[in-house]
Amino acid sequence: MLDYQALDETLARSRANAGAAESQGMLCGLLCAHADPRAAWLAEMYDDPDGADVLAREGRKVLEQLYADCRRELGNGGLTFMLMLPDDGAPLARRGEALRNWCQGFLYGFGLSGRNVDDLPEDSRELLRDISEIARLALPEDDNEEDETAFAEIVEYLRMGVLLINEELNPVRQGPVTLH
Repeated sequence: MLDYQALDETLARSRANAGAAESQGMLCGLLCAHADPRAAWLAEMYDDPDGADVLAREGRKVLEQLYADCRRELGNGGLTFMLMLPDDGAPLARRGEALRNWCQGFLYGFGLSGRNVDDLPEDSRELLRDISEIARLALPEDDNEEDETAFAEIVEYLRMGVLLINEELNPVRQGPVTLH
């Protein structure tokens, strides 16, 4: 899995339209709602869709890795998927801002898919409403144990929620069970 800080710096340097958290959120929203959103996602990330800009090519390279990682983690039916956020050593306010950006990206990506929210299973509709609420949360001003705990619980709720949405909309196809 890519490192948040390295990805964020590469995307900033390559003049991407979103940072690490928002770009992964957008990709996850598209992947949950759409079978193969690679081209649409990359078009949203850069103003130069043909990739003629040298800096944008550097960014596209790391985005291709992020795409492969997210597609594999969401598609394997396991629990390896993690949100692309600053590590626990970063100030809580910075992590909170990244979480908000992740949620906004997810909702934007899901919206890009054109999926009608009213046609989704109830659990997925409720989770999308929750993601929208989390995107509007006030950011903590200082690091304290209570806020750290709440933040960790929200991140885990989102992580599991994304896995649930993905499973409801893109069930993992398991081969036939064989007995030996």
